Amino acid sequence: MESGELGGGWDRVRTKLRAQVGEKVYSSWFTRMKVERFDGGILVLSLPTRFLCNWIRSHYLERILILWQAEQPDVRQIELFVRQYGRPGNAGPANLQTSPVQASQARSVQPSEISLPSDQRPGREVANWRQILMQGQGGVNPSMTFDGFISSRSNEISFTAARKAIEYTPGQTNSYNPLYIHGGVGVGKTHLLNAIAVEICRRSPDLNVLFLSAERFMFSFVAALRSKDILEFKNALRAVDVLLIDDMQFLQGATVQREFCHTFNDLIDARRQVVVAGDLPPSDLDKLDSRMRSRLAGGLVTQIETPDFMQRKSILERKIIELQKNKPDFKLPEDTVEFVARRIAGSGRDMVGALNRMVAMWDFAPGDITPELAARAIRDLLPGQVPEQISIADIHKVVIDHFKISKAELLSTRRHQSIARPRQIAMFLAKELTTRSLPEIGRRFGGKDHTTVLYAVRRI
Repeated sequence: MESGELGGGWDRVRTKLRAQVGEKVYSSWFTRMKVERFDGGILVLSLPTRFLCNWIRSHYLERILILWQAEQPDVRQIELFVRQYGRPGNAGPANLQTSPVQASQARSVQPSEISLPSDQRPGREVANWRQILMQGQGGVNPSMTFDGFISSRSNEISFTAARKAIEYTPGQTNSYNPLYIHGGVGVGKTHLLNAIAVEICRRSPDLNVLFLSAERFMFSFVAALRSKDILEFKNALRAVDVLLIDDMQFLQGATVQREFCHTFNDLIDARRQVVVAGDLPPSDLDKLDSRMRSRLAGGLVTQIETPDFMQRKSILERKIIELQKNKPDFKLPEDTVEFVARRIAGSGRDMVGALNRMVAMWDFAPGDITPELAARAIRDLLPGQVPEQISIADIHKVVIDHFKISKAELLSTRRHQSIARPRQIAMFLAKELTTRSLPEIGRRFGGKDHTTVLYAVRRI
């Protein structure tokens, strides 16, 4: 197929694609897509970033193929590749941006080439430092966006800072640079780093964004040393516009830390955006060089705390909605959602783990999962919790003894403060310390309605 035919066909495909997806979507994802070549029924298209390749491959590749086949029936397959980075004088980043699907066949390229697998050199070790950077956490997860992040009091400062970081403009000073986010396991640090990368790539597809773990940085650095390719490794990292590092606490080794510190300093001095996440604040990273700790602490340091009840409940509700796409009949009663959100006081991953157990229970025996059934499913996830054997009768006895009232008064409809207050406390304890539902608690308090129990819980 001649280049003129390719160009004309691409113009018609773009026009149809723009009409199908709309101007906004087209402008975000397709304006920088280029036709490179057509050979043996395979049409090669290129994009400036790996993120765009991944996104279009996941969401639009089949549609593009259908449109091309309407123009050129001999197009059997479309391949997407990341083309040479376009900034003058920077040849390094292209090698970092090879499409992950083709990572096992990556090779060294010249500035005018595209990283295609057609000329792989035999005998050369495939697992080089470029591939190590591209694999594992070296890629951005397009599903982890700001829209999918549940913000609450426990993470609102980090969330706001992350939103500010995406306003990065090359060469301009940013008060949110470097940004260091710390918190325990499963609180959303990786999600925020992904969201920053996704949004920056969407806004500025030409920027070179690199997201990787500290461990992967170490592996790639060692691989570059072994292959005597360290200068190219340094140049490639220093050509990055936005660097996001996860799990900073795992960065070990004096030589590795020194190289990371040099990279970090060069990027900050060049006014490139750097975002780092770790389990601990910079001052507590004992294995990290003191100069590096000082540089990290010199930026904006924010903490994500353990999710509060409302955030845990929101996480559960969001995950249930996602589950229902594949299991439309699955549902979790409101009182069970509240029970799990109150009892699982750990991270968001703990909530997902608890939900997975209840889904497995539902798969074997479809039906409503009551708080009692939920407690059975997540029993071993509740270390240190109040034993299940506490009953409403036990609560009756303790409250009666403490407030010096009779059981008849506790279960009556009297609204005097001396009776109503102990009754509300007893209802609250029954909700917190037992697996009974609101209607059942109401019945055990003289036949009260579940709304009365809910009111008592909220009052206390």
